[in-house]
Amino acid sequence: MTASVSFPLLVEGSWGPDPPKTLINELQMYFQSPKKSGGGECKVVQQPKSPECFLVLFSTEDVRQNVLEKENHELVWQGKGTFKLAVWLPEDPDKASVSKEAVPEKVRTHGIIPRCGILLDEVWS
Repeated sequence: MTASVSFPLLVEGSWGPDPPKTLINELQMYFQSPKKSGGGECKVVQQPKSPECFLVLFSTEDVRQNVLEKENHELVWQGKGTFKLAVWLPEDPDKASVSKEAVPEKVRTHGIIPRCGILLDEVWS
């Protein structure tokens, strides 16, 4: 991702507590597709303390907003099935914006993910 600021969105799906290892790649392709998700340039990060949850970091706020405005998100994964996705903003999306200059190889976010049970005052690589 080339942007200096990221706009986070949290994602949880119907894949259960032990998602397939290549799910992150499928989510990346889904959220990069304007046609499928309303998304665009982004990076997907799996949450270490809650593997069923993912953080999607969009390069622009308007792309993130497009994804939020889409009513239903479904990831159709050939050979694995169709997964319903829930997307939502971190509790405080303004504080959750990420500056890549401040934390070069890591992602720092702030807030709480109520569904995933994660406190986002941690740094994840």
